Amino acid sequence: MADVHKYLLAFVLLAAGAISTETYAKKLTVGVVQTVIENTLEKNRTKLIGFIDRAKSRRCQLVIFPENALYWADIAIDNPTKTDIDTAIEQIKRHADMADLYVVFGTSHKPANNAKYHTRV
Repeated sequence: MADVHKYLLAFVLLAAGAISTETYAKKLTVGVVQTVIENTLEKNRTKLIGFIDRAKSRRCQLVIFPENALYWADIAIDNPTKTDIDTAIEQIKRHADMADLYVVFGTSHKPANNAKYHTRV
């Protein structure tokens, strides 16, 4: 009889877990962008904002961009300051907030103006 109670309790717990999971499960629409990275900060910032708009129109909740999508120092022809990159990041952040979506991207970033570039996500 004790074994029956154990199995009954296990069944009840499993059923409660399934109902609980099903009740809280949501659909998440993810946009994954594969794009050519441009050779200036401004071109990439504009491109990312455009893709955020497209993702919103397609009801995405999350948009994922490739590494260095905002700025790739190895191919860049401009030389933005730390402030320029920080400003572009803030513009993208504000645009994503207005679109009510999450955005993941990486960029070459300087911790200080005279420092070497590092990847920032």
